[in-house]
Amino acid sequence: MAVLQKIRNKAGILVVVFVGVALFLFIIDPTTFQQLFVKNDTSIAEINGDDIEYEEFQEFYKQHHDFLLVAQQKSNLEADEDKSIREQAWNDILQKHLLEPYYEEVGLSVSDAELEDMLYGSNIHYVILQNFTDPQTGQVDTAQIRSFFERSADDPNYQIIADYWKTIIKRDRLQTKYNNMVAKGFYTPTAFAKMDYQNKNNMYDFEYVFRAYKEIADEEINVSDADMKTYYDEHQYMFMVDERSRDIEYIVFDVLPSAEDTAAILADIEEMYAEFNALEEGYADYASRYSEVGARDIFLSEKDIPRGLDSTFFNQEVGTTSDIILAGNSYYFTRIVDAAERPDSVRASHILIMPNDSVTLDQCYAKADSLKTMIEDGEDFAILALMNSEDPGSQQQGGDLGWFKDGMMVPEFNEACFAGETGDLSIVETQFGVHIIKVTEQYDYSRKIKLATVTKEIRFSDRTSNYYFSIASNFSADNSTSKKFDEAVIENQYIKRVAEELKELDNEFSGVENAREIIRWVYREEAKVGDV
Repeated sequence: MAVLQKIRNKAGILVVVFVGVALFLFIIDPTTFQQLFVKNDTSIAEINGDDIEYEEFQEFYKQHHDFLLVAQQKSNLEADEDKSIREQAWNDILQKHLLEPYYEEVGLSVSDAELEDMLYGSNIHYVILQNFTDPQTGQVDTAQIRSFFERSADDPNYQIIADYWKTIIKRDRLQTKYNNMVAKGFYTPTAFAKMDYQNKNNMYDFEYVFRAYKEIADEEINVSDADMKTYYDEHQYMFMVDERSRDIEYIVFDVLPSAEDTAAILADIEEMYAEFNALEEGYADYASRYSEVGARDIFLSEKDIPRGLDSTFFNQEVGTTSDIILAGNSYYFTRIVDAAERPDSVRASHILIMPNDSVTLDQCYAKADSLKTMIEDGEDFAILALMNSEDPGSQQQGGDLGWFKDGMMVPEFNEACFAGETGDLSIVETQFGVHIIKVTEQYDYSRKIKLATVTKEIRFSDRTSNYYFSIASNFSADNSTSKKFDEAVIENQYIKRVAEELKELDNEFSGVENAREIIRWVYREEAKVGDV
C-alpha cells in the first residue's frame, strides 16, 4: 500500500505538470515558442573557434559609415563607397580578433598622453596633418587642432569626426608598434649581406636547346579512347564545384547625359574660366580646389600633355592659358605655370631611415648625416643600404630603385632625383621617413612643363537619370516572365548579356560594378529559374 501511494503521489504530480505544459502550449503564440527554444544564428564568420556576430560587424560598419557621411556632407553613400567601408569593417574585425590579442599579450598600448601627442603635440599623426596643414604655408596650427578636439562635444558632427580619428590613430599606432617590434627582431650580419648582394647581382651566361611543340607533327601522337578515359578519371578533381553559383541573363540601360546636361556643364566651366583668367596668382591652388579631376603637381613632356591640346601649346611661354577643350566626357582648360629642362628617366638608390616610437625624426636625420659622411669618405653605398635601409623593396638590391619616370615618386623624392644631377647625394624627408638619395644615372634631357588644369565632367542630371529609370521600370513591369523578357529583347533590339557562375558573395560581374543588390536578389530563398 505504501508503494502504491507513492506511485499515486508521483502520478498526480506528473499529471499536473503535463496539463500545465499542455495549457501553456495551447495559449502561447508559436513564433514566441520558436524564439524561446530555437536560437537564430546571426554569426557571419568563425575566427579561432569564436563566432563573429553580425552586430559586431555592424558596429564597425556604422563607425565608418557615419564618418564618411559627415566628412563628405552627404545624406547617402555611393555603392562603391558602401562596398569600400564594408571591406574596411571586415578588416577591422580581422585586426580585432587576430592581432589585438597579441598586442595585449606583449603589453602594447596607447596612453592618453601619447594619443594627445599624436593629435596636437610634437609627433602629430599624418591623418591630422592632412586635415590641418595650411596649403599656403605648409604650417600646422596645433592650437587650432586642440581647440577642435576640446570643442567637438558641442557639435554632434564634430564629435563623430573626433571619435573616428582617435580610434583609427590609436589602432594605427598599435599596429606600427607591433610591426616595429617584430622588425627589430631581424638582423642581417655583414658577411651574409655581402653574400646576398653578390648572389643577386652576379651574372652568368649559359647555352641551352629546346624543341617546340609545334615542330612535332600531330600524326606522330596517337591518343586512344582509353587514354582519354584515363585522363578524365584522374583529373575529375579539377572540375569539382565547391560552392553554389547562379547564371543570369540581363540587359543594361545606359544613362547618358542629355543635351541640356551638357549645356549646363559648359555654362559652369565658362564661368570658372572667367574667374581663373581674372586671377593674378594662385592658379595651381584654384585648380586643386575646383577641378573635378585631381591635379598632379608634376612636370610633363610633350607626349604626356592632356588630350585635345593644340600641338603648339607645349612650346608656349609660362602663363599661357588654353581655350576650353572638350575631351571625352569632360570639359577642361589649363595654364602653363612652370617650365624646365629635366631628364625623362632617372636611376637612383636610397637608404630609408624611419622614425618610430623609440626613434625620433631628429635621430633619423643624425643617422642619415653620419651615413652620408661615410659614403662621401668612400664607403660602399650598396653595403650601407643592405645594413641600414628600412625599405624592404630595395634593401636587398643595395638600395637600387632602378629606372623610373618623372612623377612616379612622392614629390620631395621626385624633385631630388629630377631637379638634381647625376652623382648628387642628398638627404630628403618624405612621408615615409628620411632618405639618403644617390642619383646614379639620368637619361634624355628635354623641356617639360607644369600645368594647372581645371576639369569638369559631363554628368547626367537627376532628371535624366529618372527618365532612364522609368524606361527600365516599364520594361520590368511589362515583361515579368522569361518568355516575355526574351521576346521584348528581340522586339526592341536590346543586347542581352550573360553572367555565369555568380557566387553568393560576389559584388560585380561582366562589366557591372556595384552589383551587390542583384546578387542578393538572385540568391533569395524563393528564387527560381525564370524569375525576372
